[in-house]
Amino acid sequence: MRILVTGSSSFIGYNLVKFLSKNHKVFWTTSKNINDYRGIRKARIEKLKKNKNIILNLNKNPNIEKIFSKYKFDYIFLHHAYTKNANNDKIFNLKKALSVNLKCLEEIFFLSKKYGIKKIIHTGTNQEYGNYNKKINENFEKLPNTLYGLSKLIQSNHCKHLANYFKVPCVSLKVFNVFGKLDNPKKVTSVVLKNIINNRVTKLSSCSQIRDFIYIDDLCKCFESIMLIKNKLFYEEFNICSSINITLK
Repeated sequence: MRILVTGSSSFIGYNLVKFLSKNHKVFWTTSKNINDYRGIRKARIEKLKKNKNIILNLNKNPNIEKIFSKYKFDYIFLHHAYTKNANNDKIFNLKKALSVNLKCLEEIFFLSKKYGIKKIIHTGTNQEYGNYNKKINENFEKLPNTLYGLSKLIQSNHCKHLANYFKVPCVSLKVFNVFGKLDNPKKVTSVVLKNIINNRVTKLSSCSQIRDFIYIDDLCKCFESIMLIKNKLFYEEFNICSSINITLK
């Protein structure tokens, strides 16, 4: 299969490209020039550069139709999103987030219809639901309580509208707490795992909060399997998680 992955410098995007490249021809995008990346995103991009199938920079207003015509994708993974300061509503830039999250979506869906894309797989987040004190299923009302969650819900709803309008199969995957290779080093799971490896103590709360954790390789397997599941509707949603209630402790 020939696959396009957007948002390849992110944790999940990077791992998706690496994982899918084992069995498929994968092309990936960036949101800026490769040499402008810093920190953990730079580390991910440096590893992906060995795969030479990068084809476009979404911020340079590329001729996307020319790309679709030339590379003839079978599937598209929509993973680009604005995540800077996602955990801090006081400084999270919602206007910037919507600009990034909605960029090129109309054109991508239009061209997907024109060039016969089999399915668009969109990466959503559990933060679209907000806080529930019980196991969440796909029928729960979306009540985001963070600006990041709101920005992702708006992106999901736009994908739903476009999928139904252009009659292009699309699945939005609501991803829960992922951890693994080249994750954000500031995330609590990253800090704890690094300290365990180095035999160091981590000072935390009681860690009694219940979460649903999923390892990145398991997540990527779910993403790949979704390609082969036939949609019953043009737009569908699935929660991608372990379905196991667990505390960090």
